[in-house]
Amino acid sequence: MGQGSKRNKSDLVIITPKKGKLNGGGLPPGSAEGVEPQNSIDIEECPTSLKIGLSQDVNLPDGTKLTIRKEEKGIALYFGDSVLVKLVSKMGRLIAFCMTKGLHYEASIMREGSSVYVKIIRKPKQLSFYSLACKARDGSFLPFVHPDETNAVQQPCNTTGSGVVSCKHPKLKSFIDEVHSLDFLSVINKAPSTIQLPFFIPVISRGFFSCDSESINSDVIGISLKDIFTSPPKRYLDRLHVSSLEIKKNLLDNPLFQNKKVILFSSGPDALIEKVWNQEEELGFFVELAKMGFELATAMNFSVFFGECPVGHAINLKKGLQYFASLQNVGIQSIPHLYWANKFHLERWLKWLKENAQTNLVSINCQMSRLLDDCRIIAEGIEWLLDKTGEKVHFLLEGPRKTLINRLSKYHKYIHIAMKEPAMVSLFHKKYVLINGNLKRLDGGKTPIAELIGPNIETYKLYLYDTFKMSSSVLKKRQKGFLNYFNA
Repeated sequence: MGQGSKRNKSDLVIITPKKGKLNGGGLPPGSAEGVEPQNSIDIEECPTSLKIGLSQDVNLPDGTKLTIRKEEKGIALYFGDSVLVKLVSKMGRLIAFCMTKGLHYEASIMREGSSVYVKIIRKPKQLSFYSLACKARDGSFLPFVHPDETNAVQQPCNTTGSGVVSCKHPKLKSFIDEVHSLDFLSVINKAPSTIQLPFFIPVISRGFFSCDSESINSDVIGISLKDIFTSPPKRYLDRLHVSSLEIKKNLLDNPLFQNKKVILFSSGPDALIEKVWNQEEELGFFVELAKMGFELATAMNFSVFFGECPVGHAINLKKGLQYFASLQNVGIQSIPHLYWANKFHLERWLKWLKENAQTNLVSINCQMSRLLDDCRIIAEGIEWLLDKTGEKVHFLLEGPRKTLINRLSKYHKYIHIAMKEPAMVSLFHKKYVLINGNLKRLDGGKTPIAELIGPNIETYKLYLYDTFKMSSSVLKKRQKGFLNYFNA
């Protein structure tokens, strides 16, 4: 935190824009002539209210940087590097709110005379009744669940024999026994992955498995968990239904996989991964996977939803590690999967990574992280882990949205991206074109999907390269794989 004098809301600078009316969702252009905005203000104590002028930064004592930027259609409010919301010109109305690092902020556009500014109001977060009722609050699950994790609980901890696992679930002990305690350190990374990953890995859906191998110009490709079964999950009446599971044992004999290194992404909807987990012994799941010939497999992504019981979080995080260990036990090179919902999760992952310092690659399924706040949490966690591990770990991100890709562009050395989007676009007879750095989808006409997927993947690569602003020499090294990258 930089040095600065203590201020209160009355002596913060207000920037006065040129005279004009607010109409059509826009703000008066420019700021007042002769008025130099104060670029940054440090606050030693979080005020309950403050006013921020256009193009002004405020550094709060919790480490959060608030920035207001005038943009074409109004004002953008940023928390850290992530845009919180595009604010429109509705004077005096609550426009946005954000919960970050234990503080709750609300923002609204205000006007006093000819001055336009954004008013930020801080409100302390009040604990819900469910937080106080969670059994983890008394420290019963330390050191694996911190009592402060209960502060975020926003729904009752499940007491029934079905649904989300919680501190009050009647079968809680059996769930903990199933993962051999909540201790991450009981799982050891016995054989870190040695495969050389390119920067971009296309994830291919089953509609292309019969295509010729040469239709995709990538030595490494991925497939999803659902596509190794004869009958994939189907959606009826807005619910996902999983039929009986039968593994397609000769799946990699299909033409597409010839002379390819294939990665199994063990991600999927909860209905599927929970059924696989529960029927693992009946299916002989891990033994059959070992016979199929996958080059690499990621661990499963058991859900960690905000607002749920932290004991359930701890069990699901450990389940992912147990799946990772089971893959290694049958000789499959595997990648641990990381999720986190708070700093306590991150600290536990850091401890595991330090105890397993040979770990050079982890995966994160980002497909369901569509909200800006989700992307911020993932990005801040990656940045923190890179810093604490000395930038020794790489991250394989599955299905990240553009907001997250942009946020992590400066860390491209440590990022690998796996996407199914080019395959799905091709499956619907669309083709990509790149216009001024933006991807556009056009009608593919009568072009066969087998002829669309290759060009679509290459166009998507160019889009990512442009987003990450990598030079041609760096791209060449990245395509060789990350293990070679540091030796090049």
